[in-house]
Amino acid sequence: MAVTPEVGGHSVLGVDISADFVELARKRLSYDPLPPFVEVDFDVNFMVHDIELGPLESELLYDVAILEATLHHFYDPVSALKNIGHNLAPDGIIAIIEGGAPEEGSALFRRHHEIMHRYHTLERPFTRKQLMKLLTLAGFSCFQFMFPLNGLFEQTLESVASLKSNISFDWNIVLASRTPDALARIVSQPLRKHTYSNCVSFDRGFFPEETKEDGTVFCWSGVQSTLKLDQVKHLKIVLSSSVPLRIQKKQTIYVYRNNELCGRYQLSKRKNQVMLDLPSLETCREIQFISDVCFSPQWFGSLDTRVLSFMLEIIECQTMPENHGGC
Repeated sequence: MAVTPEVGGHSVLGVDISADFVELARKRLSYDPLPPFVEVDFDVNFMVHDIELGPLESELLYDVAILEATLHHFYDPVSALKNIGHNLAPDGIIAIIEGGAPEEGSALFRRHHEIMHRYHTLERPFTRKQLMKLLTLAGFSCFQFMFPLNGLFEQTLESVASLKSNISFDWNIVLASRTPDALARIVSQPLRKHTYSNCVSFDRGFFPEETKEDGTVFCWSGVQSTLKLDQVKHLKIVLSSSVPLRIQKKQTIYVYRNNELCGRYQLSKRKNQVMLDLPSLETCREIQFISDVCFSPQWFGSLDTRVLSFMLEIIECQTMPENHGGC
């Protein structure tokens, strides 16, 4: 964890549950011939502490918390993240660097099990969807995933065009905060507040959640589906569809609140998404969606046999005060 003093420099605190590793870190730093910040003050301290059991006993609030290849060792990662947040400033950032979860049964998957058996440690890499849920449950509902890019490249248009193939998608590198404004200070891309929690559930008619490359969670829906709400006050969602482009036909989606029609939305090739702003949901327990057209990816040569109609993405969710924390 790091904090920037008022007059330049950095104050850094290294935390580990093992006294042996804390001592090793002290030794390594003592003979480092080139400290990370040569031109500014660099104050380093260490502490032996189990962050899963509770926050640090310190009144100092830090600007940044960095967990590099650490989160997958925690038995209770949500508690660890919550306790770290207790020692962060209100606009503090948490940075997580984690390898992606290997495919079950793969060589790397077996290797993790061998390491756990041999060293009696926990090796549990998270999928991106799991990591997003952990962050949201811990109160860091605003986050942006980043891509690592390794190597040296010529300054030519051809080299720039080939950079995409060098981006690694096997890592979960994420910056997270409690508020969009905190993250907007360092991330230039448009931010969305992810609301993946128990107050909204994708029920009948929806397929399992999927994740886009930017970390956005969405669900495909069939021709009729239901979104269940629990103590929700205000909801903003985006409906989008590739149906008009695929079958060259306009699409109409009917939206019902507690079985009463509240809106009709038309999607076309030019306008294939619409945002729904749904306030005053205090007495609403279900939102139903009915579409007049659908398609199957199998019709276009895919092995996917699902019958799909539109995609739904939650971009904002406000809950009633008694729902502590909410979405």
